[in-house]
Amino acid sequence: MFWPCGVLERLRRERAKDFDLSIRDTLEKWKDPSLLSLVVGSPVNCLVLPWAAGLPEDSRHQHELIPLVKACRESSINLVGLVESKVNFSAAADSARGAGLSALAMESVIEERSALPIIPWTERSRVSWNISQQVVGLSKGVWPGIRGSYHSPEEAAEAGPTPNPWVDSNGWIIQLVRAEGPGVKVWMVLDPPSKNQSLREESYVLAVADSAAFGARWVVSLDDHLRTSLIQKGPAAMSSWKRILRSISFFTKHQNWETFVADAVLGVISDFVGDNEYMSEEVLNLANRRQLPFRVILKTRWTNGSLEGLKAALYVDQQPPNKELRQDLLRFGESGGLLIVFLSWGKVEGVYEYDALDGRFRIYRLGKGRLAVAKEIPEDPYVLAADVQLLVSRRNDLIRIYNGSAMTLSYSVARRTGTSLVQLVDYSGWNSSEEVSVWIRRPTCSAHFWALDSDTASTLSGSGVSNGVEFHLPRFSVYASVEECGS
Repeated sequence: MFWPCGVLERLRRERAKDFDLSIRDTLEKWKDPSLLSLVVGSPVNCLVLPWAAGLPEDSRHQHELIPLVKACRESSINLVGLVESKVNFSAAADSARGAGLSALAMESVIEERSALPIIPWTERSRVSWNISQQVVGLSKGVWPGIRGSYHSPEEAAEAGPTPNPWVDSNGWIIQLVRAEGPGVKVWMVLDPPSKNQSLREESYVLAVADSAAFGARWVVSLDDHLRTSLIQKGPAAMSSWKRILRSISFFTKHQNWETFVADAVLGVISDFVGDNEYMSEEVLNLANRRQLPFRVILKTRWTNGSLEGLKAALYVDQQPPNKELRQDLLRFGESGGLLIVFLSWGKVEGVYEYDALDGRFRIYRLGKGRLAVAKEIPEDPYVLAADVQLLVSRRNDLIRIYNGSAMTLSYSVARRTGTSLVQLVDYSGWNSSEEVSVWIRRPTCSAHFWALDSDTASTLSGSGVSNGVEFHLPRFSVYASVEECGS
C-alpha cells in the first residue's frame, strides 16, 4: 500500500497545479503510527513510503518517519522506500538500511551494488530484465473501469467503435510483463484518477480485481477524501476500507491461482519494443477487451514449446522473423495451425486459396493448416484485433461469455491437474445481470462459483451446449470466478 506522508510528499504534491491546501494536514497526520491500526492484522503487509527526493529536506523527512518505521517493524510490516531519480543513491540506501526498510523502489536503474534490494518502479518499456529482481512496480497503467464512470455509474458514456462500453483494463500489460519476467511479482502502481474527488468503493474493489485476476497486485492508493475520512474513522470511510481489505483478502486466500498458466488458442508473437511496440501492445489490449484469450510469446524467449496447444499464431512485427523462427512458424502452420502475418513476412509459402475479410487478407493452404497474409500494413489495431478474431473463428473458442459486454476474462489451467479457472471482472460499476453465463469447451459437469463477497463457493451444474458446457452464474458485483470441480 502506498502510504503518502511527511515533508517530501507535501512538497511533491505542492508542485502540482491542482494541489488542495487542505490536504497538508492529512499528509502530516499519516505519519502517526496509530494509523497503522488500519492495516495491522490485515492482508496489507507492506507499505511504500516516500523516502528520498534529492532535496535538503530529505534528512528531516526521514528523521520524522522514525516512529512510524519503528512501529511497522514491531508489527511485522515491510517497508519500501520510494526514491526519486536525482538523489545520492548511496546515502539514500544507507539511511534506509539503517532505519530498517526492506527495499527501495526507484525509476532509474542503478548499476552499483546496493545495500538493499531495488524494485524497478517504472513503465514497462523501461524495465531492465538483465538485473535480478523479484518484484516490479509497473507504472503508467490505466485506472480500470468504463471510462468516465469512476465516481458514478451514470457518468459512463464512452464506447468504442461498437456500442459496447470502452473498458480500461491492465490485464493485457500484466500478461506481457509476466511473460517478460517469468516468476517476477508484478505490482500495479495506480493512483485514483482524481485525488480531489471521492471515488465509489466499487472503483477501488475493481482496481484490486483488475490486477489480481491476471496475476498481479495493486499497490493500494486512496483518494484524499477517503484518506482524510479514515483519520477521523468516519463510518462510510471505514466501510469502504473494510470492503477493500476483504477484496484483497479474497485473492490472498487464492494465491495458488497465480500459479495457473494461461490457456488460449491464439499466440501473439513480437519483441514488443521500438517500432513494434505500439501495434503489438494495442493488439493485446484490444484482444483483452474482446474477451479473446491469448498467450504472449516474446521472440527473445522463444522455445520449441512456445506454440504448444495453440490453434493460431499472429506474427506482429514489422521485421521478418529470423530463419529459425520462420521455420518453426511454418512447421506450426503445416501441422494444422493458422499463421497470420503481415507483408513484412516476405516470400509467401503455400498455395493461394481465396481472399478473406473484404479482401484484407489472402489465404494460402500450408500443409494441413493455413497462412493468412494481410494485403496491406495494418494501421488500425482495432480493425486488426477484430480481423484476427474472425480469422481464428469462434468455432475454435475455448470459452465464451454471454451478456457480459463490460467484462474481461482471464482463462487459465492448473499446471499439475489441468483444472480450469475462469475469472470475470465486471467494469460496469453495478451488480451484474442475472443472465450472465459462461460456456467452456471442456467435459466439465460442475464447477465452484466464487464471488468477492462470499467466503465459500457455491456449486454450479452445467448443461451441455455446442460441444461444451454452459454455466448460468448467480448475480455478482465486480468480480467472480468459475473453478472446475476436482481441484
